[in-house]
Amino acid sequence: MKVFILTCPSLASQRLIPMMRQLLPLIDDGLIDDIEIISGTDEALAEELGIDYDRTRWQLDIEKAWDIFHGNILSSQNISKKVSLNLTATQAIPERALTQSEHSIAMRHIKAIKEIEKQPNTCLDLEDDVIIKNYENVSTLINNVLNGYEKVTYFDLYDDYIPLFDETRSGKKSISGLEFLVQPIAVTRTLMAYAINKPTAERIRESLQKYSLPIDMHLQVVLKEKTYTRHDYCQPIV
Repeated sequence: MKVFILTCPSLASQRLIPMMRQLLPLIDDGLIDDIEIISGTDEALAEELGIDYDRTRWQLDIEKAWDIFHGNILSSQNISKKVSLNLTATQAIPERALTQSEHSIAMRHIKAIKEIEKQPNTCLDLEDDVIIKNYENVSTLINNVLNGYEKVTYFDLYDDYIPLFDETRSGKKSISGLEFLVQPIAVTRTLMAYAINKPTAERIRESLQKYSLPIDMHLQVVLKEKTYTRHDYCQPIV
């Protein structure tokens, strides 16, 4: 399996060595046969990708996936349910300009997904500060779930960041002993670690290049618009 590691030039020397050490057991076992580092400068990536940032679309894009964004807010333990139930999209996520760091992260994810379009098999995208928790589960995931997977599906592999907002919409499914929640519309709360294949990358990449929101939120808008199924991994991987 091919793995893309997303980093930036200023952090690469600090983060890539620990990341590669984590992946060595998977490389030794033949589970990972190729690693590509996405680490170009922001200027080079912007020129290569031809991205289109349009701040004026912020509120329109927030409204498109407001039910999911609102659900994520409701699931947070840091806000009162009484307050959050009455929040409007404008109050909860007011329009603002993206920071340069947010543009940088967006371009690295878009670049990785563009490269996945060229790959015959499912690939893993990992941000450079991911910590692998369970090698046995990762091994099973790669061998028995992701290899040869051809359906258009988004695999979210990092679910501890924000709890699932509506488990009633999810159906539990066991694949090779690994437990998943399968939802009719993919929900993403962080892009720390995920897996997609060529068909999925081909259908979302162009829409990702025209964004107004941070990339994790913009991907959510794209996933909802295209009604992607999501396999939401429940057991710890990263």
